[in-house]
Amino acid sequence: MATNGVWVRLTPEEAAAEKALKQKAETAMKLIVKEFKEKFIREPDPEYGYISDVSYKWSRDSLYLEQTYNYDSPKAIMKQQVVKVARIDFYVDNTCGLSCMRHTGKWMLMCSGETIETCIDLIRNHPIFHG
Repeated sequence: MATNGVWVRLTPEEAAAEKALKQKAETAMKLIVKEFKEKFIREPDPEYGYISDVSYKWSRDSLYLEQTYNYDSPKAIMKQQVVKVARIDFYVDNTCGLSCMRHTGKWMLMCSGETIETCIDLIRNHPIFHG
């Protein structure tokens, strides 16, 4: 089975720049997780779902922001659900793309070819990422 992908070999300078960008993104995401935990984790409501944890996770070359919801109601179908809220993709030219998870379960690209600071600022300030 043939693939349409193309392998791109990075120079040592490009690889170092990519690693620095990803490290910068991870540091910023740690700060966002800390802020969101303080802001959104409250006293649980037994009738409704509530945010019990905020975390981030790497998967391949993407950085995901996740929220964990707990459901304490005896009528609940599931007791806990982890929801991916935001995804930052890293491109070859050291720019980023930010996507949000829609209610349909599909990712929607919000911006592409932006700096990591722009993507982090959008996650921090746009209400779609605030549970």
